[in-house]
Amino acid sequence: MFHEKEASLNDFIIYLNSNEFSRAVADEYLKYFQFEKTTLDEALRLFLKQFALSGETQERERVLVHFSKRFLDCNPGTVINSQDAVHTLTCAIMLVISLYLKSH
Repeated sequence: MFHEKEASLNDFIIYLNSNEFSRAVADEYLKYFQFEKTTLDEALRLFLKQFALSGETQERERVLVHFSKRFLDCNPGTVINSQDAVHTLTCAIMLVISLYLKSH
């Protein structure tokens, strides 16, 4: 799924349910993303190049939680030292982008 040009968020979201197997599949998929030595905004761009982040807010939220975990796993010991902090900053970046795109 990672290497497919047409991978969709729906293909990925199937594996983000709350059971252990689904989380394990999502974690394995995210291991394809190499965010080492990248800034948060660069990592987010790389991540969003794989699929369009659309769908309901709850679905997007689940995706961003997994992204935040993966980013932190790839960048231990950085200034941003908790998954919650990464997630909050990621959501803030997404909000700024959204507001910018709506104004132009």
